[in-house]
Amino acid sequence: MSAVALVTWLALAPSPATPLSWAETVDRGVRESQGLLADRFVRDRLALGVPQAWAVWSPSLFLDAAYRRPQLVQNTVVDDRFVDDRASYRLGLSWRNLIGTRVEASVGVDQGLGGGVNQPSVAVGVEQPLLQGAWIDGAALRLTEAELQRAIQRELFRTTVNAFLVGVDGAYWDTALAQADLEIKRRSRDRAEQQFKDTEENIRRGILAAGEIYVVEESLVIFETELRRAEQRLLLAQRALQQTIFVDVEATVTAVDDLAVADASVPDADAAAAVALREHPAVRAQRLR
Repeated sequence: MSAVALVTWLALAPSPATPLSWAETVDRGVRESQGLLADRFVRDRLALGVPQAWAVWSPSLFLDAAYRRPQLVQNTVVDDRFVDDRASYRLGLSWRNLIGTRVEASVGVDQGLGGGVNQPSVAVGVEQPLLQGAWIDGAALRLTEAELQRAIQRELFRTTVNAFLVGVDGAYWDTALAQADLEIKRRSRDRAEQQFKDTEENIRRGILAAGEIYVVEESLVIFETELRRAEQRLLLAQRALQQTIFVDVEATVTAVDDLAVADASVPDADAAAAVALREHPAVRAQRLR
């Protein structure tokens, strides 16, 4: 086989089947979904808004420095200790709490650079807004909104994940059902084919009339047609599953979990509605809004 022929054969050769359990399918879909990745980034971005909002309430350290040269008025007598160049420094801490109260404390010194008098200082200040923006409803509004936005986005992300999981679940079991249906149609076709061969043999031996072959031939054609349709339905189901969990379209996925239905009771309508109204993330997000 030439190199070109070998490359062509490898390109056209069917990919080996990838068996997937339901749990593996869900895990792969959640990890590979680009939509969920984007929504996860939005959720994380809004979560960062909470520490950013809290930064307003963090203490702030400040340092001030200044230099000045006094301007002397002509024919004015001034003590020599106060006419040299001066530098002033101030170090302090300020903090604002959740009800808008701002407290500031600082220490400083006013220093004469030419040997003049040094003047130390200590200052404490308290500021409280009394009207607009005062107290928690106004001063902490930014923090409250950040917490609510984070909670809302978390519920919206849960809604998206739940909807995605429903799609993955449906695609997986559609594939499993199509596989089972294909196996049933293949066995039916095999039986019809064997019946056709048996009828041919009986006609050759003279046991049956020649016209009997048309009945079993028609049955074989019907089962062949049903088999082809089952193969098409399986192919479409596999493609839908591959697109849902972002598997290469050239690959072939197969469902390995059993189709057996576990025993489950249908919940009471009122109880189900109560749980949905209390726990459904879309309802919770709307309540937070």
